Amino acid sequence: MKLFSKNSLFIIIVVLILLLSVISVVFFLNEPNVIIMSDGSKEMEDALDEYSEKKSFGGDIPVYYYERGNIENVMESLPDEKPLLIIGPRTSEDANQLLPYMRNNENIFVISPTVTSGSIVGFSGRLITMSLPNNLKANRLARTIERANIWSVYVLVDTINETYCNEILDHFKLEYNGKIKGVLKIDNRSEIRVSEDMKDCDGIVSFSDALSTGILMSKLREEGYEGSFYATEYAFNEDLKLFDREMIKD
Repeated sequence: MKLFSKNSLFIIIVVLILLLSVISVVFFLNEPNVIIMSDGSKEMEDALDEYSEKKSFGGDIPVYYYERGNIENVMESLPDEKPLLIIGPRTSEDANQLLPYMRNNENIFVISPTVTSGSIVGFSGRLITMSLPNNLKANRLARTIERANIWSVYVLVDTINETYCNEILDHFKLEYNGKIKGVLKIDNRSEIRVSEDMKDCDGIVSFSDALSTGILMSKLREEGYEGSFYATEYAFNEDLKLFDREMIKD
Protein backbone atom coordinates (compact mmCIF):
# COMPACT_ATOMS: atom_id res chain seq x y z
CA MET A 1 0.00 0.00 0.00
CA LYS A 2 1.34 3.43 -0.93
CA LEU A 3 1.08 6.00 1.83
CA PHE A 4 1.97 8.96 -0.38
CA SER A 5 1.54 9.63 -4.06
CA LYS A 6 4.52 11.05 -5.95
CA ASN A 7 2.85 14.46 -6.01
CA SER A 8 2.12 14.42 -2.27
CA LEU A 9 5.68 13.38 -1.44
CA PHE A 10 7.04 16.09 -3.72
CA ILE A 11 4.89 18.74 -2.03
CA ILE A 12 6.06 17.62 1.42
CA ILE A 13 9.73 17.68 0.38
CA VAL A 14 9.42 21.13 -1.20
CA VAL A 15 7.66 22.55 1.86
CA LEU A 16 10.27 21.11 4.20
CA ILE A 17 13.09 22.59 2.11
CA LEU A 18 11.40 25.99 2.11
CA LEU A 19 10.78 25.78 5.84
CA LEU A 20 14.41 24.97 6.60
CA SER A 21 15.58 27.69 4.21
CA VAL A 22 13.51 30.37 5.91
CA ILE A 23 14.61 29.29 9.38
CA SER A 24 18.25 29.31 8.26
CA VAL A 25 17.97 32.80 6.79
CA VAL A 26 16.18 34.20 9.81
CA PHE A 27 18.62 32.82 12.33
CA PHE A 28 21.53 34.46 10.55
CA LEU A 29 19.89 37.86 10.93
CA ASN A 30 20.74 39.69 14.15
CA GLU A 31 19.44 37.17 16.68
CA PRO A 32 15.77 37.39 15.70
CA ASN A 33 12.87 37.44 18.10
CA VAL A 34 11.07 34.09 17.94
CA ILE A 35 7.55 33.87 19.36
CA ILE A 36 4.58 31.53 19.35
CA MET A 37 1.08 32.91 18.78
CA SER A 38 -1.74 30.97 20.42
CA ASP A 39 -5.50 31.47 20.47
CA GLY A 40 -5.72 29.29 23.58
CA SER A 41 -7.49 26.45 21.74
CA LYS A 42 -7.04 22.89 22.93
CA GLU A 43 -5.10 22.03 19.77
CA MET A 44 -2.59 24.78 20.45
CA GLU A 45 -2.33 23.97 24.14
CA ASP A 46 -1.66 20.29 23.38
CA ALA A 47 1.06 21.28 20.91
CA LEU A 48 2.61 23.65 23.45
CA ASP A 49 2.57 20.95 26.12
CA GLU A 50 4.40 18.60 23.77
CA TYR A 51 6.90 21.33 22.92
CA SER A 52 7.44 21.99 26.62
CA GLU A 53 8.22 18.32 27.20
CA LYS A 54 10.56 17.85 24.24
CA LYS A 55 12.05 21.34 23.79
CA SER A 56 12.63 20.19 20.21
CA PHE A 57 13.04 23.75 18.93
CA GLY A 58 15.75 24.56 21.44
CA GLY A 59 15.39 26.87 24.41
CA ASP A 60 12.29 28.62 25.69
CA ILE A 61 10.12 30.48 23.21
CA PRO A 62 7.66 33.02 24.60
CA VAL A 63 3.98 32.37 23.93
CA TYR A 64 1.72 35.32 23.16
CA TYR A 65 -1.98 34.69 23.66
CA TYR A 66 -4.63 36.60 21.77
CA GLU A 67 -8.38 36.64 21.53
CA ARG A 68 -9.76 35.70 18.15
CA GLY A 69 -9.71 38.77 15.93
CA ASN A 70 -7.26 40.71 18.12
CA ILE A 71 -3.82 39.74 16.85
CA GLU A 72 -3.10 43.45 16.48
CA ASN A 73 -2.74 43.70 20.25
CA VAL A 74 0.16 41.25 20.15
CA MET A 75 1.84 42.78 17.12
CA GLU A 76 1.70 46.31 18.47
CA SER A 77 3.41 45.19 21.68
CA LEU A 78 6.43 43.63 19.94
CA PRO A 79 9.69 45.51 19.32
CA ASP A 80 10.49 45.94 15.62
CA GLU A 81 14.24 46.52 15.71
CA LYS A 82 14.98 42.81 15.13
CA PRO A 83 13.73 40.26 12.59
CA LEU A 84 10.69 38.41 13.89
CA LEU A 85 9.87 34.72 13.41
CA ILE A 86 6.26 33.89 14.33
CA ILE A 87 5.11 30.31 14.86
CA GLY A 88 1.34 30.32 14.35
CA PRO A 89 -1.43 31.38 14.25
CA ARG A 90 -3.74 28.41 13.76
CA THR A 91 -6.39 29.65 11.31
CA SER A 92 -6.43 31.52 8.01
CA GLU A 93 -8.70 34.20 9.47
CA ASP A 94 -6.15 34.99 12.18
CA ALA A 95 -3.18 34.76 9.81
CA ASN A 96 -4.91 37.26 7.54
CA GLN A 97 -4.45 39.90 10.24
CA LEU A 98 -0.67 39.50 10.01
CA LEU A 99 -0.48 40.47 6.34
CA PRO A 100 -0.49 44.27 6.84
CA TYR A 101 2.45 43.93 9.24
CA MET A 102 4.31 41.71 6.78
CA ARG A 103 3.75 44.25 4.02
CA ASN A 104 5.26 46.98 6.15
CA ASN A 105 8.15 44.93 7.52
CA GLU A 106 10.10 42.51 5.34
CA ASN A 107 11.83 41.09 8.41
CA ILE A 108 8.68 39.31 9.63
CA PHE A 109 8.57 35.57 8.89
CA VAL A 110 5.59 33.32 9.69
CA ILE A 111 5.39 29.54 9.97
CA SER A 112 1.76 28.51 10.36
CA PRO A 113 1.46 24.74 9.85
CA THR A 114 -2.34 24.64 9.50
CA VAL A 115 -3.14 27.70 7.36
CA THR A 116 -4.38 26.60 3.92
CA SER A 117 -5.98 29.60 2.19
CA GLY A 118 -4.17 30.53 -1.01
CA SER A 119 -4.75 34.24 -0.45
CA ILE A 120 -2.74 33.94 2.77
CA VAL A 121 -0.04 31.42 1.91
CA GLY A 122 0.43 32.89 -1.55
CA PHE A 123 0.97 36.36 -0.15
CA SER A 124 4.70 35.92 0.40
CA GLY A 125 7.49 33.36 0.56
CA ARG A 126 7.93 34.58 4.13
CA LEU A 127 4.70 32.83 5.16
CA ILE A 128 4.89 29.05 5.13
CA THR A 129 2.40 26.27 5.86
CA MET A 130 2.75 22.50 6.14
CA SER A 131 -0.80 21.76 4.92
CA LEU A 132 -2.25 21.09 1.50
CA PRO A 133 -3.87 24.13 -0.15
CA ASN A 134 -7.64 24.50 -0.26
CA ASN A 135 -7.94 23.83 -3.99
CA LEU A 136 -6.42 20.35 -3.57
CA LYS A 137 -8.57 19.62 -0.52
CA ALA A 138 -11.72 20.68 -2.37
CA ASN A 139 -10.78 18.51 -5.34
CA ARG A 140 -10.21 15.42 -3.20
CA LEU A 141 -13.38 15.99 -1.21
CA ALA A 142 -15.47 16.42 -4.36
CA ARG A 143 -14.08 13.22 -5.90
CA THR A 144 -14.69 11.30 -2.65
CA ILE A 145 -18.30 12.46 -2.51
CA GLU A 146 -18.93 11.65 -6.16
CA ARG A 147 -17.45 8.15 -5.81
CA ALA A 148 -20.05 7.57 -3.08
CA ASN A 149 -22.81 8.59 -5.56
CA ILE A 150 -23.70 11.68 -3.54
CA TRP A 151 -25.07 14.14 -6.09
CA SER A 152 -26.80 16.73 -3.91
CA VAL A 153 -25.33 18.35 -0.81
CA TYR A 154 -25.96 21.13 1.68
CA VAL A 155 -22.94 23.03 3.01
CA LEU A 156 -22.15 24.46 6.45
CA VAL A 157 -19.68 27.37 6.79
CA ASP A 158 -18.97 29.94 9.50
CA THR A 159 -17.65 33.48 9.90
CA ILE A 160 -15.23 32.52 12.70
CA ASN A 161 -12.75 31.34 10.08
CA GLU A 162 -14.35 33.18 7.17
CA THR A 163 -11.22 33.49 5.02
CA TYR A 164 -10.84 29.70 4.97
CA CYS A 165 -14.55 28.92 4.60
CA ASN A 166 -15.13 31.29 1.70
CA GLU A 167 -12.11 30.10 -0.25
CA ILE A 168 -12.58 26.36 0.14
CA LEU A 169 -16.30 26.73 -0.63
CA ASP A 170 -15.46 28.57 -3.86
CA HIS A 171 -13.07 25.78 -4.86
CA PHE A 172 -15.61 23.12 -3.94
CA LYS A 173 -18.26 24.77 -6.12
CA LEU A 174 -15.87 24.54 -9.07
CA GLU A 175 -14.88 20.93 -8.37
CA TYR A 176 -18.16 19.27 -7.39
CA ASN A 177 -20.24 18.02 -10.32
CA GLY A 178 -23.37 17.50 -8.25
CA LYS A 179 -25.83 20.08 -6.97
CA ILE A 180 -25.24 22.31 -3.95
CA LYS A 181 -28.78 22.92 -2.73
CA GLY A 182 -27.85 25.55 -0.20
CA VAL A 183 -25.27 27.02 2.16
CA LEU A 184 -25.86 27.63 5.87
CA LYS A 185 -23.49 30.39 7.02
CA ILE A 186 -23.42 30.95 10.76
CA ASP A 187 -22.00 33.70 12.96
CA ASN A 188 -22.55 31.61 16.09
CA ARG A 189 -23.75 28.09 16.87
CA SER A 190 -27.19 29.21 18.05
CA GLU A 191 -27.97 29.86 14.37
CA ILE A 192 -27.62 26.19 13.40
CA ARG A 193 -31.00 25.10 12.07
CA VAL A 194 -32.24 22.11 10.08
CA SER A 195 -34.19 22.94 6.93
CA GLU A 196 -36.28 20.78 4.62
CA ASP A 197 -33.76 21.38 1.82
CA MET A 198 -31.04 19.91 4.04
CA LYS A 199 -33.04 16.79 4.74
CA ASP A 200 -33.67 16.33 1.01
CA CYS A 201 -29.93 16.22 0.21
CA ASP A 202 -27.87 13.06 -0.26
CA GLY A 203 -25.10 14.48 1.92
CA ILE A 204 -23.98 17.30 4.19
CA VAL A 205 -20.59 18.98 3.77
CA SER A 206 -19.11 20.95 6.67
CA PHE A 207 -16.33 23.47 6.27
CA SER A 208 -16.95 24.61 9.85
CA ASP A 209 -15.30 23.57 13.11
CA ALA A 210 -15.84 20.41 15.13
CA LEU A 211 -18.47 21.68 17.55
CA SER A 212 -20.63 23.29 14.86
CA THR A 213 -20.30 20.20 12.67
CA GLY A 214 -21.30 17.90 15.52
CA ILE A 215 -24.29 20.03 16.49
CA LEU A 216 -25.65 20.00 12.94
CA MET A 217 -25.05 16.25 12.64
CA SER A 218 -26.94 15.59 15.87
CA LYS A 219 -29.86 17.83 14.92
CA LEU A 220 -30.22 16.12 11.55
CA ARG A 221 -30.04 12.63 13.05
CA GLU A 222 -32.69 13.60 15.59
CA GLU A 223 -34.99 14.41 12.67
CA GLY A 224 -34.31 11.08 11.01
CA TYR A 225 -31.79 12.18 8.40
CA GLU A 226 -29.97 9.17 6.94
CA GLY A 227 -27.63 10.85 4.47
CA SER A 228 -23.84 11.05 4.68
CA PHE A 229 -21.72 13.68 6.41
CA TYR A 230 -18.41 15.00 5.09
CA ALA A 231 -15.97 17.40 6.72
CA THR A 232 -12.42 18.70 6.38
CA GLU A 233 -9.65 18.47 8.98
CA TYR A 234 -10.92 21.77 10.42
CA ALA A 235 -13.65 19.71 12.09
CA PHE A 236 -11.42 16.98 13.48
CA ASN A 237 -10.40 17.71 17.05
CA GLU A 238 -11.38 16.72 20.57
CA ASP A 239 -14.74 18.51 20.34
CA LEU A 240 -15.92 16.02 17.76
CA LYS A 241 -15.60 13.23 20.32
CA LEU A 242 -18.69 14.70 21.95
CA PHE A 243 -20.60 13.33 18.97
CA ASP A 244 -20.66 10.12 16.94
CA ARG A 245 -17.52 10.27 14.80
CA GLU A 246 -18.70 7.27 12.77
CA MET A 247 -21.30 9.51 11.13
CA ILE A 248 -18.63 11.47 9.26
CA LYS A 249 -17.48 9.82 6.06
CA ASP A 250 -14.40 11.88 5.17
